[in-house]
Amino acid sequence: MKYLAGVILIFFYFSLYVYGQKGMEFFKGDWDELIEEAQNSNKPIFVDAYASWCGPCKYMAKNVFSDQGVGEFYNKHFICYKMDMEKGKGKDIAKKYAVRVYPTYLYLDKNGSVMHVAVGGMKPERFISTAEKSMDPKRSLSGLRNQYMNGNKSDSLLLEYAKMLKSAYMDHSTIANELLEKQKESDLLKPIIWDAIRLFVEDMESNEFSYLVNNREKYSEKYGEKEVTKKIAMVFQQSAYNIARSGKTDKFAKLKQRITEFNLEDEKKMLGDCELLYYKTTRDWSNFCMAASAYLDSVQINDEEAISDFSATICNRCDDRVLLEKVKKLIESALVDNRSFELLNSYSIVLYKLSLEDEALDAAEEAVKIAKSNNIDCRETERLIQRIKSPDF
Repeated sequence: MKYLAGVILIFFYFSLYVYGQKGMEFFKGDWDELIEEAQNSNKPIFVDAYASWCGPCKYMAKNVFSDQGVGEFYNKHFICYKMDMEKGKGKDIAKKYAVRVYPTYLYLDKNGSVMHVAVGGMKPERFISTAEKSMDPKRSLSGLRNQYMNGNKSDSLLLEYAKMLKSAYMDHSTIANELLEKQKESDLLKPIIWDAIRLFVEDMESNEFSYLVNNREKYSEKYGEKEVTKKIAMVFQQSAYNIARSGKTDKFAKLKQRITEFNLEDEKKMLGDCELLYYKTTRDWSNFCMAASAYLDSVQINDEEAISDFSATICNRCDDRVLLEKVKKLIESALVDNRSFELLNSYSIVLYKLSLEDEALDAAEEAVKIAKSNNIDCRETERLIQRIKSPDF
């Protein structure tokens, strides 16, 4: 009897604890009823615009919307609502508010007009600060838009407005271009303009990009050579990708010519990166394999993730033994200082491709051991082990 009373008491206190851990409360009803409820309550609306297949949406529902602090803040300040944007009325709402990615968070006034938009998975603290921003007329998307429409064209306002639009996956090019195009050449080195160049310049033919490349030493002195080189490389690679998608092969030759015209110190790497991306995007595997072989002869790859991605593509698409031997040596050099799961897994695949089954098995088993001790998914590696041990598997 005492045992039963104890169990009941524990259950009672556990129920109180769970009840106290209240997260966000979502309004039940259709869209028109939601607007009516917001108007009657004189509160703004928060809408979780999600899709059933979206991983970050599920993360938010499980880990953030259920958070007590999040619940207290959102329940106090908003009428909260959630809607699948790919079903029923959700399709119309997605079209009305231009929802393109998931999750999208719509912060609306009581009449359904946009106050703010945010996108993506977040931790509870950032999710709350995003809501605070949505209610601040100086920092919200609608607040920045109103300041812009009322004639505020300061560099800081244009930068923040363009950044906000970009983060919400909305068209930011008009505002970003307005900021950049009004600058004198002497102003392009200013910190606020470097921020704009870093975030928004994507056209290798633009004046801002030409100025950046031609004055890269000055930019490097102020903002770091690594960041400047990274930006230049990103613009060229984005151009290579866009050209590949467009199917205009003549423009790719122009891109390579443009890179050589700038006389960059790491010209070979930038050319090689662009060639590999271009051929990979166009699925021209013959030229990809030739470019990869030349790349390994002239460029040093140190990044673990880059080595793994590079070797995986070669193993999947290239059968040339000389090229595979080059990849093998590349990974062996990296393994001297770092016997990580990613590198060992890549190494095992290359060895298997070279018909070096015993060495491949050793590398794969070492990779699995590391993976299991670090809670890394290694099912593909285990399948490789099975194939080596049982060729008919």
